[in-house]
Amino acid sequence: MADDPELRYTKSNRWTWLLDKTAYVGGTVLQAFITTLVLSAGYMVFNDFIAPVPDITGRWKFTVYYENTANTRFQGLAVTYKTASMNRWSRPRHVMKPLTVKPLR
Repeated sequence: MADDPELRYTKSNRWTWLLDKTAYVGGTVLQAFITTLVLSAGYMVFNDFIAPVPDITGRWKFTVYYENTANTRFQGLAVTYKTASMNRWSRPRHVMKPLTVKPLR
């Protein structure tokens, strides 16, 4: 009967209940902290060494061809965009200017 959960905490041993709850909360917080550290370290190792971001800096040219469209004026239209892609440490510049607009025909 000593392990009966109803009789475990009485007025005489209220501090035992408080210590048990404190130990449970402290253990949960410690588990969350350690889990956060392990996940962060794993994410950092994966991004830096296993699958690094490719270097795509420089100038890029994109051409969009409109072949099937409801508006017949734009059918066969080719729009070319020139953009500059910077690395992640430089100032972000989003340059999207149409270079040429010419029909395919």
